[in-house]
Amino acid sequence: MKRIVLKEIDHRGEMCVAFYFEKDSDLMEQIKKLKNIRWSSSKGLWYQMAADFKKSDVFALFKGKAYVDITEPTRIQGFLASAAPNKIRGQAGKVYSR
Repeated sequence: MKRIVLKEIDHRGEMCVAFYFEKDSDLMEQIKKLKNIRWSSSKGLWYQMAADFKKSDVFALFKGKAYVDITEPTRIQGFLASAAPNKIRGQAGKVYSR
């Protein structure tokens, strides 16, 4: 099965969720269906602003098409678990409510 790895990235000073996967036309067509998904030419990847990211939408979109991997050991683990846009991250990865 195809695999998509989600990682937290800083893109132009904004917290984003990056979608890493082997180039695949089927996955690219699917990913374009996500709300406010963007292509970064400078980083060569698809990304979504953290405020727009909904884990349930990603899993539903790729169900049966690709394995969505969130096991990468990054600070985004907590964000991916909650996917709460009302949370912000401070220095050292601490989460604060707005």
